[in-house]
Amino acid sequence: MVFIMSAFFEYKKFLAANQLTLSDDEKKIANLILINFEQIKSKSRSAGSRSKLIAKLLQEKSGELKANINLQEISNHKSNKINKITKLIISNFRGFQEEHTFDLSKKNNFIFGENGSGKSSFFEALEYSLTGNISEASGKRISLNNYIKNSETKKKPDVKLYVDTISGESEVNKNFSENSSILIEKNRIEGFSRVSSYTRSVQQERLSILFGTDEFSNFCTNFAPLSSYLLPLEKQKKTLESYESIRKINQHNLDNSIKSIDASIREGRNILNNSEYKNETSKSLLDKLIGNSDNDQGLIEIERQKLEQLNKVKPIDERVIQAFGTTLDKLKKTITIIDKTSKEISGFKDKISLKSLYEYIVQTKNILDNNRCPACQSIIRDFSGQLLLEKDPFNYAKLMGEELSFFKNKEDNLNLAKKEFDNLIPTFYSSLTKVNEVSKIKLDRDIKYSNYKEIKDSINNLESFYLQSKLEAEKFNITIKTSLDEANKIKQRINKLEILKTKLTELRTKYKIALANKKEVEEKTEKTNELIRNIQPLVNIENERNTYNNALNVAYSSLIDRLKKYNENLPIELASELSELTLEIYNSINKHNFDHEVIKCLTLPSKPENDIQIEFLDGTKDNALKILSEGHLKCLGLSILLAKNIKDNQKIIIFDDVVNAIDDEHRKGVRDTLLTNENIINHQFIITTHAAEFLSLLENMVGDYKSEVNRYDFCNRSNGRKVSLKITSPGSYIIKARGSFENNDPRDCLMNLRRTLEFLAPAIWKKLAKKNYDSNISMLFYGPNFEPNLSNYLEALRKKIATLNKKDDTNQLAEFEEILTKIINLKEKNKLIRMFLNKATHFEEKEEEFDNNEVEVILILIERLNNITLNK
Repeated sequence: MVFIMSAFFEYKKFLAANQLTLSDDEKKIANLILINFEQIKSKSRSAGSRSKLIAKLLQEKSGELKANINLQEISNHKSNKINKITKLIISNFRGFQEEHTFDLSKKNNFIFGENGSGKSSFFEALEYSLTGNISEASGKRISLNNYIKNSETKKKPDVKLYVDTISGESEVNKNFSENSSILIEKNRIEGFSRVSSYTRSVQQERLSILFGTDEFSNFCTNFAPLSSYLLPLEKQKKTLESYESIRKINQHNLDNSIKSIDASIREGRNILNNSEYKNETSKSLLDKLIGNSDNDQGLIEIERQKLEQLNKVKPIDERVIQAFGTTLDKLKKTITIIDKTSKEISGFKDKISLKSLYEYIVQTKNILDNNRCPACQSIIRDFSGQLLLEKDPFNYAKLMGEELSFFKNKEDNLNLAKKEFDNLIPTFYSSLTKVNEVSKIKLDRDIKYSNYKEIKDSINNLESFYLQSKLEAEKFNITIKTSLDEANKIKQRINKLEILKTKLTELRTKYKIALANKKEVEEKTEKTNELIRNIQPLVNIENERNTYNNALNVAYSSLIDRLKKYNENLPIELASELSELTLEIYNSINKHNFDHEVIKCLTLPSKPENDIQIEFLDGTKDNALKILSEGHLKCLGLSILLAKNIKDNQKIIIFDDVVNAIDDEHRKGVRDTLLTNENIINHQFIITTHAAEFLSLLENMVGDYKSEVNRYDFCNRSNGRKVSLKITSPGSYIIKARGSFENNDPRDCLMNLRRTLEFLAPAIWKKLAKKNYDSNISMLFYGPNFEPNLSNYLEALRKKIATLNKKDDTNQLAEFEEILTKIINLKEKNKLIRMFLNKATHFEEKEEEFDNNEVEVILILIERLNNITLNK
């Protein structure tokens, strides 16, 4: 079997169309992509991953690249058109675990089931068998081998599809080109209607999705320029450049070393010329400064020893003596305050104790009788306010209290002074000790100053000690000033010698380093020259390779430009010559639209930059993608796919839940188009759907249900992920009626016969209109909200057909008139049948039994009516 992925197949078609005009370099790159197709396809444009891979392969396989492209599978392929699909056997494929065999040999094959029941797995088995590809796997970027495996059994998938061709029945050959237009997927139609942009490339994008070439389109548009990744080989060149750079650096360093040596010599001479040692060399002067190996002292060490002797004589720190004097002065002032305050308050000591009594008397004035003495209770004043006592006790108490408060403050001040004196004692002792340590005059350490009296009595002696110490220190410091000046001069000389030594040391170090660097750089330069001589042949080889890579870069750009142009034109080529057929099918699906919505002319694009142009009956012209609603775009997408199927001369249409992508308003148009359009009326249909009403109406439109319909119902996955089938209940009312009769259930038989007549009545009326008869009929309605009564409907049709039969000698409608007449007469004769034909969907209590013979008579009549309505 031929296994061809859609993108891979289209790529080979591209090569086949262009191989005669490709250059050898273009063929080499094309062949590389062909051989490594899946690996390259899996990479995207993001971060240049695809270009990086191609560049890597071109480098790794440079010696293996060939301009010979193998297109044998395409050129030698012989078409063997499929007339009909006969059987599908599936096991361990996607949702299928157990082996299932599907008889698909009839004209109409309906697969019904709710979402998640396994319809997609069924469709993908057909897609895989016919094309070797599953678009959903490509879209999800899952490898096909992993995608088709059943997740439960993990066994090898087994799918066999048998078809009928001119050569007879056989297992199908996978062929994407021949069989892809057989398959019509819901996702393609929805994708076609939902591309949101209106850019120049929107036609190509929409049509790619619709025709299933979006995988190839995505493959083509993910090529980025290769020049950023097939970079020139510059390893040897850069190495040579780095050697040349090193040689320049070495030469620069050598020049700097020589300059540094010369600069060191000049700088040394300048240092010596600016010193008192002009006749010395830098080396001899350094020896003099720091000494030599014979343990002779250097000039710096000799000066330091002189400074050390002078530094042994220390001046007296006069600040210590001054601090003692300050503390002594504070003590003296505090003693004066204590003595003076003590004398002032000594005469009032006894009276101070009465202060509280006077305050109490003043406070009782507001509490007791203020005209009586608080002590003796004598009356203080007479009624005229004249003082009777010598003194007013309250005023006297107030006056004395105020006078005693002044002396109480004095007493508080005395306490503060004593506290301050006590606080000064530690400072006094500390400063006295420090003076004794620095002063040449020593205070007798046996004297104790433990209390106020001792210190007060010794204050004059302490002042004398302070003054003598201060005078002695000043004299001593004056005598050693000469020594201190000499020490400062020695310090300055040592500092100058140290600076001179540092400069000469640094200079000698720089000189030695420069000499060493000069020798090292000369050695490196010789090694670098040897490396340059050795690498030059490799650089020449690399240059030759770069010339070849540049040619590949040019060839790659040219090849990808061709590929992208081919991709842009591919959907246009697929849509070519489909405009008229698409318009016919579109208007068939949308035949119930208003005149201003009916399309008069439709033109599919002939160039990538063209629009899908439409013209309505009212003359309005516009881009279809701008003016049509999403629902109409879906109808347009379906129409294009059906037109492509017809143009490819296919004899089969496989719908994958397509009607569920179409809104309810247009489903009837889709159904009528499938069963009445002359171009596809004889196709074999395989339709998967979960639309129960759509399928029911579709089944009732099939004339000979038993011979023309296979139906399979998929169960919900209540038993896990396994796909299961259930007993099929046909949706055809006439088939249900026959089944009910054979099961001895006349009530349900008549109920389904009524439904059959309700379906056939408008179908007969449409048949009259289709044959260009005068199809006007008159019916009685019981009210504005009522549908026409079925009996009235049938009687009106019978009368119209009888009238037409009289005018038509061909008797094409004679059988219709005969059957309708018999059905109406039988209803009038048999009350029970009439009641159940009219009310079969309601529960009715009845005593009498059905006459099965009469039920069978009307069953046969309606079966005949169903057959001639749908098959003639």
